[in-house]
Amino acid sequence: MAANRKNTPRKKKASGKAGAAPSPYVWHEGIAIALGGVAILYFLALVSYTPRDLPSWVPFSSTAGAKEAVSNFIGPAGALFAGCSYFLFGAACYLIPGVLVWWAILSLLGNRFFSIRNVCALVALVTSATCLLEYQDLLFNDWVQQYNLPKSSGGLLGYSIGEKLFASIIGTVGAFIVALIVYAISLIVITGIHPLRFVLLLRQRSEEWLENRRLARQEELENDLEPVRRRRQRKAIADEADAESENATRKRSRKVAPVAEATEPEELELPLTDPLPEPKIIDSSQRRSEADANGEKLDPAMALFRNRRKEKAEANANQGLISSNGEFDDYELPSLKLLETPDPDDAVPTDTGALLDVQRTIVETLNTFGVEVTAGDITKGPTITRYEIYPSPGLRVNRITALEADLARATKAERINIIAPIPGKDTVGIEIANSDKVLVPLRELFEDDAFNKTKAHIPLALGKDVYGRTIVGDLARMPHLLVAGATGSGKSVCINSIIASLLYRFTPDELRFIMIDPKVVEMQMYNALPHLVVPVVTDPKKVLLALRWVVNEMERRYAMFAKLNCRNFDSFNARPREGGEADMAAKEKRAARIARPESPHAVAKDNDDDDFMVDLPEDGAMSDAVVPPFEPDNIDANAEAVLTAHPVNINQSAGQGFDAVSGPTPGFKEDEEPEMTSAERATTDENNVPDTLPYIVVIIDELADLMQTAPADVETAIARIAQKARAAGIHLIVATQTPRADVVTGIIKANIPSRIAFQVSSKIDSRVILDAAGADRLVGKGDMLYLPPGSSQLQRCQGAMISDDEILGVVEFCAQQGEPNFEPDIQQTLEGGGDNGDDDVSDEDEEILDKCLEVIAQEKRASTSFLQRRLRLGYTRAARMMDILEQRGIIGPGDGAKPREILVDLSQDFE
Repeated sequence: MAANRKNTPRKKKASGKAGAAPSPYVWHEGIAIALGGVAILYFLALVSYTPRDLPSWVPFSSTAGAKEAVSNFIGPAGALFAGCSYFLFGAACYLIPGVLVWWAILSLLGNRFFSIRNVCALVALVTSATCLLEYQDLLFNDWVQQYNLPKSSGGLLGYSIGEKLFASIIGTVGAFIVALIVYAISLIVITGIHPLRFVLLLRQRSEEWLENRRLARQEELENDLEPVRRRRQRKAIADEADAESENATRKRSRKVAPVAEATEPEELELPLTDPLPEPKIIDSSQRRSEADANGEKLDPAMALFRNRRKEKAEANANQGLISSNGEFDDYELPSLKLLETPDPDDAVPTDTGALLDVQRTIVETLNTFGVEVTAGDITKGPTITRYEIYPSPGLRVNRITALEADLARATKAERINIIAPIPGKDTVGIEIANSDKVLVPLRELFEDDAFNKTKAHIPLALGKDVYGRTIVGDLARMPHLLVAGATGSGKSVCINSIIASLLYRFTPDELRFIMIDPKVVEMQMYNALPHLVVPVVTDPKKVLLALRWVVNEMERRYAMFAKLNCRNFDSFNARPREGGEADMAAKEKRAARIARPESPHAVAKDNDDDDFMVDLPEDGAMSDAVVPPFEPDNIDANAEAVLTAHPVNINQSAGQGFDAVSGPTPGFKEDEEPEMTSAERATTDENNVPDTLPYIVVIIDELADLMQTAPADVETAIARIAQKARAAGIHLIVATQTPRADVVTGIIKANIPSRIAFQVSSKIDSRVILDAAGADRLVGKGDMLYLPPGSSQLQRCQGAMISDDEILGVVEFCAQQGEPNFEPDIQQTLEGGGDNGDDDVSDEDEEILDKCLEVIAQEKRASTSFLQRRLRLGYTRAARMMDILEQRGIIGPGDGAKPREILVDLSQDFE
């Protein structure tokens, strides 16, 4: 026994070596052949079936030809099997050999088809098909008599299940729909092909067939034109040979007869197309360094600041354009030494061979698909490399853009972008990200002449384009900017570089900041800047108060502009100063224009009482109003005399205490002054008009968080500032890392035309920011698309890089020269939660407010209708109480019919 046990494994091992087991593929082939054979036998039996071939003992046989020979291809067995199939399934029996053939194909492909699911699907398919044949009367109507079928072409199964069972329960129409659904499901299960995918596959195959056919026709056309081209080439070669022989003959004739007459100039044959320029490689990724004659680094920012300070001093001496308010006269702009100097030796040298290999791959790939192109220039930028190609004459550009995925596969690039064509060129650009990216330091942009010699009023150093040119934006022209991108794409660094650009060009007297940072940690480093109007606002509930102050400041400036006849911010700062040469010249010009006797509008003449009267030549009427004598040399004295005779309040209008002709209206008390807004109150006093106004730049770091708190109010405030604040010298920079349609709304986009988009995750986000695709194909780390003001062409560039240590050094340098001079009104408003409008609240109102607070603390809700019901107040009084509570920061702003949000915990005060 032991010997047998020991020898048994050896026999198995030996047998395994002697003959190898058949592979699974052989079994699949055998099953496929078997299924195919059964399907062929079954199909032949069905097509050659006649009831006369059946024996007489079969109920559905025909005795007309019982003595004749069997005509079925498969013999009596085939006739019997086919007859049973027809009797049971009717015309649906032809589905059985079709399914068997399909299973045979799947077996050849190595797929497993035999399972309980497929068998059940086959049964459901045949059954539903018999029911569908039972419900129709258009096809196979003669099969009932021809094959002795029961009732209809659906056979016994269709009649019993479809007619007797389903139709009697849910009706014929309902049974037809159910059978059709079962038929479709079972067909999908058996074949494994989705109908929609099948349709799309057919569409794709048809499009490929049409494209191949078109290419074949184009190739045939080119082949037909080839003999013509050859004939032209041979003719051109012959003409060239003739021309050379003629030139040689002329030279010989000149040697023989030098005094011969001058021959006619030769006719030059111009080529049909200009020859393409030689391709060249442009490396704009290398850093530039500038040095003076001593070899030391230049500081163009300081030189520019000294020139501007000199121009301002000359302007002040002549009462000219710009004069400072005097708060930061000794302020010095930061030096470039605070920014790190990039080492040129750290730059990675350009591998020209690799660039040429990639360009050769692009050209060969396009030629493979029948797109003939010629290689052009190669421009390597800090982040991407642009490969230019020249399309052949007659080639449509969209054929190149359609091969974007194939080019990315051939070049092994992560993402590519095709510019077809490049603006201003006749080439198509293919942009591929560099494997080694080069940072663009902010100091390098500050040292560039494009930034130092720019004519922009508010220059912003944004970055470098693919050709190495410095991109400088003008915030005054924009006049507002939207910056958006995904997290980590470079948005915060871009905001820091923008702020640094402003700090390197403007003193606190020339530009002020209002920074809104709902994320709290992004802008805390700027709290020590002397440029700030108010400390960095981090509470989303107080952002609306800051925006309201900006709106009020805008209205105040417009009121001053209207008083001084200035159209905008620049004309206000450039106005002639009181007592200056420009002011005296303007007064003399106005006096000459008023006293001109030939003026068509007014004629001034002296009378015996040294008074003057104004004639109105239009209707002949004359005013009897007598005023003190007119002094041409002193316009201010004349205006003061007129105002002394009839004092006018600039906030009064006709019908409110003063008439344009007769003076004060009856019943008006001069000691009663109407209520004035802060903007009007600021303009009534001549001493409140500043000498110059600074720019105000409002920076909102995260718009999405603000749109969650009070979307309607924030959107309205931003839209109002963006619409009107440009002429007042107020500019807005909005940033967000959530570029959704409910954050960057249509109203905000319509009023902020200039945008910067960093890398986003989808084309939808790109369209929200830029109204165009492209930001989804950026590579991140500062790679951005910039939409300049007044242009529809996107510029791709690498954003400037400034580290946290560099920006901290710049802020410390600015903070050492002066403390922040915050505006007291907005600071008190923010610190008090909005308590800036309670001067006219009476003691009775305070008592009602205490009752309102008690009711709100008890019920935990606040609304105007709620206070009306609980305290029995009128709508006006209840609405006024709600406004006062909102100004004091106790409740939030209104949001339609919803109750107000309670911002303060009142439970401890009323326990």
